[in-house]
Amino acid sequence: MRKALRRVVDAAVDEALRLIASGALRSLPRQQTLGRGDDADYFRLEMPALLAGPADQPWLEAVKVIEEAGDRDASGARRLGSRLAWLELWHRASGAAWRLEAADLTDARTGSAAVWAVRHLLGERVRSLALLGTGRVAAAVVQSAARLLPGVAVRVASRDPARCEAFARHWGAATGLALTAVAPADWVGEAVAAIAAVPAPTPCFDTTNTTTLAVAVAVEGDPRPHLVAPELLARGPVVVDSVEQAVASGSFRRAGAVAQALVDNRELLTADLAAGAEPPLAQPVIVLQTGLAAVDLWVAWRLWQELGGAPQQEDPVLP
Repeated sequence: MRKALRRVVDAAVDEALRLIASGALRSLPRQQTLGRGDDADYFRLEMPALLAGPADQPWLEAVKVIEEAGDRDASGARRLGSRLAWLELWHRASGAAWRLEAADLTDARTGSAAVWAVRHLLGERVRSLALLGTGRVAAAVVQSAARLLPGVAVRVASRDPARCEAFARHWGAATGLALTAVAPADWVGEAVAAIAAVPAPTPCFDTTNTTTLAVAVAVEGDPRPHLVAPELLARGPVVVDSVEQAVASGSFRRAGAVAQALVDNRELLTADLAAGAEPPLAQPVIVLQTGLAAVDLWVAWRLWQELGGAPQQEDPVLP
């Protein structure tokens, strides 16, 4: 299924964002729980979504659930302990349903959406990309970069030098991209675009390390990471996938009045870009991605079709 997912995810992310811009594909209010018993890092997130068909009636519906238990490394830094993720998809016209393990889908969608933002704002001829992280999402970023940004050179950093070197060797060989392991203190270097895909509690992007950047993508799927410094948010411009989810992100929650001003001004949405809105001229553009259940729904539908199990129904007209 992973090979099929890689075949469909990039196109599906782009299609989903255009469907969101049209109003047909919608993420519904999330329900989340943070902390349980002695585990302050326990996290559960339920994310429903729907795709409307004729007469605005539900055509596809889905809910994705993520459950994480926390853990700490030898230094006391937070790391993922256990993680369960699943998605249930319902095709209302036929009554067909599909339940799938959603960890791979989530990682692939997250990585693809981050690279989509870079390509959409800068074009496919990006020659240098910085990547902070060596986990599953970072691996998905590199795979999507190989497809969407052919020939891009990637600087990759993490707090574990040996892991970082191994990651660069493995994914460089797997994708054919030139990956170079670098120290976290200089992870951006002179790259023109950067993606932070780590659960860091302190900012990875600030006014000192973004001087060469045209685009900075921060992946904040829940309120725990804090990847963008308040002064950088204040300077803008900022693109978010969801205003409602952005205000609950770690970076926005720590930005206080700055975050409220961004909300009042209604920052540009990624779906707006997909629909043809002019990208911001000022740089760096800060892209804060919290993850959209609606995109997961559409990626899951395309995967179901790719695997041959989906009902043989005509898709809604894509914008």
